Amino acid sequence: MLTRYIGKMLIQRTFFLVLGLTMAAWVGQSLRFSRLITQCNMSSYGFLKIAIYLFPDLLLLTLPVGFALSVGIVYQQLHLSCQLVVLRSIGTSPAAMARPILLLGIGIMSFLYGANTYFSPLALQCFKDEESRVLKQIQILSAAEGGKVTDHEGISIFARQKDEEGALLDIIMHDRHDPTTRRSVYAKRGHLLQQEGIPRLILEQGERNDFDTIKQQTTTVHFDKYEADLSQSFLVTYERTKKPHELFFIELFPDPSTVSPGQLNRLHAEGHHRLISPLLVLIFSLISFLMILKSEGERKTSAKNFFWIGFSVTSLECLDLSVFNLASEYPMLSFVHYGLMGGLLIFLLLRLLVWKR
Repeated sequence: MLTRYIGKMLIQRTFFLVLGLTMAAWVGQSLRFSRLITQCNMSSYGFLKIAIYLFPDLLLLTLPVGFALSVGIVYQQLHLSCQLVVLRSIGTSPAAMARPILLLGIGIMSFLYGANTYFSPLALQCFKDEESRVLKQIQILSAAEGGKVTDHEGISIFARQKDEEGALLDIIMHDRHDPTTRRSVYAKRGHLLQQEGIPRLILEQGERNDFDTIKQQTTTVHFDKYEADLSQSFLVTYERTKKPHELFFIELFPDPSTVSPGQLNRLHAEGHHRLISPLLVLIFSLISFLMILKSEGERKTSAKNFFWIGFSVTSLECLDLSVFNLASEYPMLSFVHYGLMGGLLIFLLLRLLVWKR
């Protein structure tokens, strides 16, 4: 009954705290992509589709912190209402009072291991692919501002200026998609339009020159109106080099002969960090619980308790990220990382078992 009673309170507080922290972080991250709406005329649905991929990665950071704060809030309230005093007076041990924390913590750790192994890398891959696609579109549309744009598929567009009606003036386009033909187009006037999310360039009063690299011949065509097909440049996708945090867990431990030593160290550091970081759930929550228990939940120490809880969580989070970043250069630090976090967790569990007033 005790475990169910406290566990229910912990679940409720954790849900709302994690939701609030995640939404705040998500809004902050999403603001970086506000230019997508203005420069690409992206719909709200398209913007949310990109931003939603950030959620799994943000949960990896907000879940341990939110759970630790909820533990502090719940047990502080239980102390202030004298419920924990009653439990201690009837012989309930601190380990028994912390059972809901351990059970929920193990459940959250299991979720984080699943997210680390598959869901978070998959979401980040989708996010990076979608971001690359939209950035390519921004590059093409930026020709409307009079700038030169060159993408890796071999197209470049230049417009001298844009008039008051939004039309482009003095446009030059080079297209080298076809290795056998080099195409150059000049037009006095044109418009950049979007149809079904794909940019299209409508040119007026100009000429098109096609140079055949095999026959070494040039063909010139004059036109009054010409539609330049940008869909090939926009839709063709190329294999993008994925960063370690985008890879699935099994891909972080490849055959050493297939990658360079520096890349192998970065992959291994990412893999070890995914095994270590979920331990912070139990570490943070036990620190929060033991601090509340030590102060006996006195009202005058509540602000001090939450200050030290926040300080401890922040310090350990910074230590975790610092060791992780250094481990890509010094692989032995990964094993030091295991020792630090594993040793701290064991110390907190032993401290809980042998707790005395």
